[in-house]
Amino acid sequence: MDYRKYLAKTESMILPYLGGLTVTAPDRRLRVRERVAVGWWRFEIAGRHAIPKEEAEAQDTSQLPSIRGHLCSEWLFVTGSRVERLFLMPDEEPQTLSPARGRRWHDGNHLFESLDFEGEAEEAARAALLDGVTTLEGVKGVTPSLRAAFGFALLERDARERGLAVSARAVAGRVHAVATGTLAAVQVLDELEARRFQLDPASTHRQVASQASRRSTAATRDNVETRILDALTPAGADLLALRLLGDRNVEIVFRYLGEQFIAVVDWESLHVYDSGICLDGCDEMLGLDSLPSVILEAIETDRLHITRR
Repeated sequence: MDYRKYLAKTESMILPYLGGLTVTAPDRRLRVRERVAVGWWRFEIAGRHAIPKEEAEAQDTSQLPSIRGHLCSEWLFVTGSRVERLFLMPDEEPQTLSPARGRRWHDGNHLFESLDFEGEAEEAARAALLDGVTTLEGVKGVTPSLRAAFGFALLERDARERGLAVSARAVAGRVHAVATGTLAAVQVLDELEARRFQLDPASTHRQVASQASRRSTAATRDNVETRILDALTPAGADLLALRLLGDRNVEIVFRYLGEQFIAVVDWESLHVYDSGICLDGCDEMLGLDSLPSVILEAIETDRLHITRR
């Protein structure tokens, strides 16, 4: 039997492309050979590679896990503290505080599905935001997700006036308090500017910080992209771009939990020189494969501060 004909077998799939160097099928992650516009595409699958052929209609995602909440920008606040970024948003930007639904794709990212019907609570909350009101106290029918989205909208508005960028991941634990008036937006933004995230000496993340350096024996400049993918993919992070900076430095742009991060690492060992988040000088204690878990710890402990964008 000639097995070569099976090795050359290709198939066609319609998948959502969210940018970067990979695309996720229901059963595996694939390398994208050519960057295209974000959206649904028909890909030709050959081995571990996906070749984009043409734009396609959005596929039925009704069997995927769903989430509901309220929008602020492209962030969907699902509860008072849980927030997820929605990808493939509609061309017409939804109004702030709109109720919406999303579906969880196989890589953990959430795709926009539809807007829900609004009620009086959404209208009142949006009017309060436009009128400069800083609390939703007294507004009837406000759900935890609407209150959280309102709190983030306040923070975004004040941050723009100060020339700051604020991440929903960095403040999700405090947006509810902002919306209720128990915590002032100015206080949160002041803390963001001054915040320093320090590694806990007992943190389990330090135990994996040197894994990347132990894998450097077969490292070359030609396979740096593959090695970076191997370091980030198991954690659910998506590599968006990389750029060799000279000497031993490579700048990588990756997406994790819906947020974008930029780090600088050693191209051979993948040792981190600049993590892109505040670690109070502890950046170089990390390997790239441990960086996503440190980011997750920062989010869970409400100490995330992104320094590179």
